[in-house]
Amino acid sequence: MLAIMPPPISRVAALGPVLRRRLVGMVAGLVLAVASAPLSAMDMHNGIVAMPIGDDELEACGGSAVVISADGTAVTLSEALPAAYKDPADTAPLLVTLPGGARRWAHIVKRGTTTTAIELHIDGYPASAGMVPVGDATVPVIGCEVWTVGNTTGAIADDGQPALSRGTISGVYDLPADAPVVRGRMGRILSDYRGPVYETDAGINDGNQGGALLDAHGHLLALVSLGQARERRLGTAVPINLVLDDLGLKSARVPSAAAMVDTLATVALKAAGCLALIRFERVSGLGNPQGVPRPPRTVTETPKYDRDQVTAWWDMYYAQSQVFYTDQPAPAIVIDAKAGLLITAAGNLHGGAKHGLIIGNGPAVPCEVVAVNEPLDLALLRTQGALPQSSAVFSTQPVHTGQEIELVTPLRINDAVQVAMTHGVISAVGRRLKQTAHAWLQISARANYSSLGSAVVDDSGRIIGMSALLSPEGEWLINSGVAMALDGNEIARALDKLKAGITTERLPVLGMGVTLNEELSGGRLVITGVIPGTGAAAAGLRGKDVLQKVDGVPATSQAAIARALLKHQVGDKVPVEYLRKDPVLGDKTAVCQVELTEFEPQQ
Repeated sequence: MLAIMPPPISRVAALGPVLRRRLVGMVAGLVLAVASAPLSAMDMHNGIVAMPIGDDELEACGGSAVVISADGTAVTLSEALPAAYKDPADTAPLLVTLPGGARRWAHIVKRGTTTTAIELHIDGYPASAGMVPVGDATVPVIGCEVWTVGNTTGAIADDGQPALSRGTISGVYDLPADAPVVRGRMGRILSDYRGPVYETDAGINDGNQGGALLDAHGHLLALVSLGQARERRLGTAVPINLVLDDLGLKSARVPSAAAMVDTLATVALKAAGCLALIRFERVSGLGNPQGVPRPPRTVTETPKYDRDQVTAWWDMYYAQSQVFYTDQPAPAIVIDAKAGLLITAAGNLHGGAKHGLIIGNGPAVPCEVVAVNEPLDLALLRTQGALPQSSAVFSTQPVHTGQEIELVTPLRINDAVQVAMTHGVISAVGRRLKQTAHAWLQISARANYSSLGSAVVDDSGRIIGMSALLSPEGEWLINSGVAMALDGNEIARALDKLKAGITTERLPVLGMGVTLNEELSGGRLVITGVIPGTGAAAAGLRGKDVLQKVDGVPATSQAAIARALLKHQVGDKVPVEYLRKDPVLGDKTAVCQVELTEFEPQQ
């Protein structure tokens, strides 16, 4: 009998009934609010067991399985099994960890044929360990609250604490049957499941696979997968009704309950009526990744003396796979349906795109690029006639940090256009990424290339901005929880030039109005020129003056000065300490007040 004996692995558990969006504290771990009393940490362990770690060095976390019957019947996905158990002919038992730390042998009873579902039976499963109530997987809709529970990156095995993440169902679609297998770092196949899934913006990481996706009442809706849609690269879960039907299980299911969708999600979905999806003609696009060919072997298939080289190869291939795809459609916001005007992120025009087709569930509509504001990552598009979508309604209210938002995205999977939506907040305002007067919004909603150019919507259903600045050359990572958005006021200010067909390649600089050289005086910043009409000219600064401090910051480099000025706005005055060299009067240190203005940078 083959048995894999892993290091001690703990377990995760069902939440039980929880009140929507009410996290009330930490008591011996994590405690969630229920109807009248909090659940204990031990209650939260009930019903979900940790799968063993295999001997494959890429399987560092193990997986999870969900107990659905008091007799020890559990369900999981094949991707949660150690590599040695992926072969259907292998029926050796697995050693799993139960609530409280006890370990039991589990046997594979059945493997699914239409899904990757696995039925397990855990020998001697104690009644006190509990089970997860199976919910109605036909109820959830986009925007409803869900939780993932699993051995996230080995949290249970290492620390004995369940790992939970709260989010929403952000999409409902099928993973296409002809999609390539999903691979992670070093070539590991994460999932080969194809079929209906719930997409979620709740956290999913290695160790979650085979674990639970729960609704706000703690009912099992789906089994968490590492599978992803190419366009989205967000976590998914296989609906539990498909799993049970595939395995022929007749587990009792909790009666249907209304999906918990808040007002924000409800009104945000209505804003999808002003969104369009464009397939651009990218004549010189990056294309589906071909620059770095896929390695012929995974790292673990490679002899140890070659693994460093193959690891580096997989790292390059994996990074390349995150870029835009030439055939990937892009979102756009209709700003004037009658005039056929739309806006999108300029980053969507990669590959030399000048034309595109607005695609939907009807005939495609041609469109063309009118003009671009490159610093704002904003492009204006036009069709020859009116559009069937409604015109966007932009909010006129000021936004604030902590304000809840939804990032609403049109999506085309399996030749059908639908809507996906990730939840978040305005995590920062006034983000000045360069030395200009323009400021960005920062949002915490998961954003990826499929949502570049999508609408950021508030609780009134109005649009407060457009997602921007995601690109292969950019600094922002997809789905990292930190993304940038161009707010509606900036869009409105830029539209007149765009409608006139004027492209803007750079924004005016916000600063003092001097040119500097840090090599003329031992690394110090020497003024080489003063731009007429700027604050520096009005304050009397001259060429050959040596900057000492700007706004109290030592003038050690041009980057240091730029960072000091980023927090200021047009019209602010900053103290500037400088050294003026005079062959007659001698060197003299002085301080002046310089008003910050906008000016065209010197070539």
